[in-house]
Amino acid sequence: MVVVATQLAEQSFDVDADVLITDLAPVDLLLQRIGRLHRHEGTRRPAAVCCPRVMVSGVAASPGGGPVFLPASKLIYGEWPLLRAAALVVEAAGPLTCEGDDASEAAEVRGGPHERGRRRGWSIPAQVPDLVARAYGDAEACPAAWADRVRVARETYLEEQEKRAAAAQEFVLTRPREWAAPTLAGLHCGGAYGVRAEEELDAVVRDGERSVEVVLVRRLPGGYAALDGSRLGVHGEAVQDDVVDRVLGGSVRLPARLTRDAEKDLAALPGWSAHPWLRYSSALVLEQDGWASLGEYRVGYDEVLGLLVTAASRPEGPRVGGDDV
Repeated sequence: MVVVATQLAEQSFDVDADVLITDLAPVDLLLQRIGRLHRHEGTRRPAAVCCPRVMVSGVAASPGGGPVFLPASKLIYGEWPLLRAAALVVEAAGPLTCEGDDASEAAEVRGGPHERGRRRGWSIPAQVPDLVARAYGDAEACPAAWADRVRVARETYLEEQEKRAAAAQEFVLTRPREWAAPTLAGLHCGGAYGVRAEEELDAVVRDGERSVEVVLVRRLPGGYAALDGSRLGVHGEAVQDDVVDRVLGGSVRLPARLTRDAEKDLAALPGWSAHPWLRYSSALVLEQDGWASLGEYRVGYDEVLGLLVTAASRPEGPRVGGDDV
C-alpha cells in the first residue's frame, strides 16, 4: 500500500510505514514525519525494508555545491531552516546529488548497525533533542562554503519572526502589564479590538494568506443538488438532517487568490436562510457543465483530483488541476 499525504501526516497520524519518502523540511518537522517509520514494534516486514530508511527529496546540489530547494518549500518554511536541515541530512546521509540525477539517488537517512559504517544515520528518538537543538541553536551547523548564504537567510528569517511576533501581539488577550495578574479578571481586555467579523478572527491563526470555505452544490433543471447528487429543493432547501450533512460534506477551502471574489460574490442559497447551519455557509454553484465562474477563474470539482481551478480565459480542453482539496 502506498500512502501519499500532505504535511498533515506529521502529527496525530498513527500509520506504520516500511519506507518513508519525504521532501526536505525543517528538522523538527522532518523528525515528526520519521515518527511514522517503523512505528510499531513487532511488525513483520519484508527483508528489503527491515531496516528503517528515509529518502529525502526536494533538495539537490547546485553546481556551486550548495543546496537547491523547491520554490514551494522556501515559500512555506523559509530558507534558513531548510539550510540547517539540509546540513544535518548531508551529515547523516552523505553529499547531495545534483539536479537531474536519478531520483533513486536521493539522500538517504538509514538506521541499523550494518549501515552505520558507511553513513552516520540518525538514531530516533534518542537523537531528537540534539538534532532540534542543533537546527535552531546559535552554533553554526552548515558547511563554511554556505556561510554567506546562511547569513543572509538567517537575517531574513529573524526579520520574519519579528513581524510574526508583532502581528500576534495585537491578539494577546492580556495587556503586557497584566500578565502576572493573580486572577482571570479582565483577561480579554487586551484582545483584538480592531477585529469584528468571526471570519477575521478565524484567519489570524494562520500566517499565510486568508482563504474562505464554501459549499459546492450542483445546479439542476428546476433546483439544486448537493455535491454527492442528493436532491435539494427549488431554492436549495435541505429539510432532513441527513441531507444537510451531505450538503455540508461538499465544503472546500478555496485558494487564497479566490478569497476576495468569493467574499464579494457568494452567499447562502435562498432556501438556506432558515437553517441554523446552512444560513452561514456560502454556496459555490457548479453549473450543468460542472464549472462555476468566480472572478477571473473557473472552478470545478473532480472526484479523484478534488478542487480544480483554471483561468477563465483558458481554451476548452482537458481539465487542469489547480488545487487539490
